[in-house]
Amino acid sequence: MLLTYEKERFTVAAGSGSGKFDELLRETFPGQDYRVKSPFLGEPGLSDLEAEIIRQFAKGHKDFFKRLEEYAERYKDHAREDVLRLPTEMSYYVAFIRFMEKAREAGCVFCEPVVSKDRFRVSGLYDLALFLVNAASGKEVVDNDAEFFEGESFFVLTGPNQGGKTTFARSLGQLIYFAKMGLDAPAKDAVLPHFTDLLTHFSVEESTESGRGKLLDELERLKPMYKEEHEGAFVVINELFTTAANYDACIMGKKVLEFFIDRKCRGIYVTHLNELADSAKGVVSLRAQVDEHKVQTYRIKRDKAVENTGVNSRVEKYGLTYEKIKERFK
Repeated sequence: MLLTYEKERFTVAAGSGSGKFDELLRETFPGQDYRVKSPFLGEPGLSDLEAEIIRQFAKGHKDFFKRLEEYAERYKDHAREDVLRLPTEMSYYVAFIRFMEKAREAGCVFCEPVVSKDRFRVSGLYDLALFLVNAASGKEVVDNDAEFFEGESFFVLTGPNQGGKTTFARSLGQLIYFAKMGLDAPAKDAVLPHFTDLLTHFSVEESTESGRGKLLDELERLKPMYKEEHEGAFVVINELFTTAANYDACIMGKKVLEFFIDRKCRGIYVTHLNELADSAKGVVSLRAQVDEHKVQTYRIKRDKAVENTGVNSRVEKYGLTYEKIKERFK
């Protein structure tokens, strides 16, 4: 298509010429700072001037435009979705690399997870969000290790309140999420199998708007996780069935564990119910540790669940032992 401008008129004809369209407009309309968007640069539409030029040219070249329509219809689905997503995804990964560089300056350690057929092992694992918050105030963040041996599928984590249980569960979720995204993970090193999905269920405050009560609300939020397509997923469950009686909570908790283990899932279940620590085949008992003074160390280790560890430490911390109370009454 040959476009010329003479005597205040544009002429559109078949053929080819030299020069660029935007340069022609700048010469024709000096000082107007026209910015013409070419349809070949992926812009969503034409300018009014471009549309009119195409319309006039189409009047005398109907056969050409008919072939053009047939070509467009034939190849309307030629665009590959993964190629179209590339600019957005590249921006995401570049942004993460920049974030990771700044996080390393604050002391964060990252590793590239190694993909394994069945092995699960991570060392130096920490909660990235907590690390960045604490780094600003100079507080230390305790890292932990975790590993599944042959035949093991689910961690059941018990221990005292404020002992780092939820933080540890969250850090495992972050590890799986980063690995599935193909990103470096917040840990010293990690060897992981491929998980089909990452499923999470964290306890939330009871909502007065739903009118269902907390137990029913938990079951409603748990329901979408009970699907066959989630087989082989990694599951993070935090403090489920806290409003139910212990006996009922243990029965329901055991069924939840058995359901996911039967579907070849792996994961972690944080709970105050010590009975769940040996409730099903494939369960590994972890416990948040305390020191000799019953103070939380935020270390998570393989250990047998112990009754009243959290209660006793709180009682002693706030001076509510029998001896302390008796002394006050004197």
